[in-house]
Amino acid sequence: TPFTRDESLKILELFHQNNGNPLWDEVALSLNTSRTPFQCFKHARTSLNSKVTTFNAYEDELLLKIIAASGPQYVLDQHTATLLSQRFFPHLSKRQILHRSNVSLLNPNYRNERWSEDEERMLVLGMRAFSDDDCAVTKVAALIPNRAAKSVIDKWNRSLKPMYSTQPFTIAEDKKITFICE
Repeated sequence: TPFTRDESLKILELFHQNNGNPLWDEVALSLNTSRTPFQCFKHARTSLNSKVTTFNAYEDELLLKIIAASGPQYVLDQHTATLLSQRFFPHLSKRQILHRSNVSLLNPNYRNERWSEDEERMLVLGMRAFSDDDCAVTKVAALIPNRAAKSVIDKWNRSLKPMYSTQPFTIAEDKKITFICE
């Protein structure tokens, strides 16, 4: 059941009295309801938390430097985002870090416009070349420098994957590939 207004006010009062770190067992007991400490904690952190944190210019630059220093094939996963949150961005969640690095196109060099035929061709050829690799899309994303890894993965899964053929290249395709690579 949803928290009542009185319950929310009591939680906020105890939250502020204890500088944002109350003993949640005591909070749950003081409500005199059947609320668990975890329910109170979750309600305080999600519904009652008015402090929405975002990246500032310094944090954007720091995240960019971390990604750049890790190399072109670096893809931020949940474990790495958790470590970054603990070490550099304690006020941000791993979800915010993942979103900022993979979705919101933090890197100003990334393009967020219609894919060219050459980029689509590079993606399909790369997927064919790395088809046996578990990290194929990540490796192909490194070949398309002006696209975020998330953008490459989405393009592959949403529009190009169904057209993917596992048949050997034809002689005409071999000639096109040779011409493109030269």
